[in-house]
Amino acid sequence: ALRIAKHAGDVADIIADQIQAGNHEYTDSIEANLRRIVTSVAILAPLIGISLYTIMERNIAKLHVRHSGGQATANGGTFNPNYQSDSVSGD
Repeated sequence: ALRIAKHAGDVADIIADQIQAGNHEYTDSIEANLRRIVTSVAILAPLIGISLYTIMERNIAKLHVRHSGGQATANGGTFNPNYQSDSVSGD
């Protein structure tokens, strides 16, 4: 689990450095860290008794609730007034 946090932090650092430098292009180092995150999740999931398929299926369902049936926002997205944040729903 700590590897996931470490690599997520690495991605955030890379993005922050790119924004500060005015460079908003894709980098190989972001991809490498994302691969490490996915690998770590793939190792951790079965250890806690859950499949990657279940994780993705639940996340897609959560995103569907979050982004469907809502009101249009200024940036073209939607706001669902019935959506509860992750911290409340436990997902």
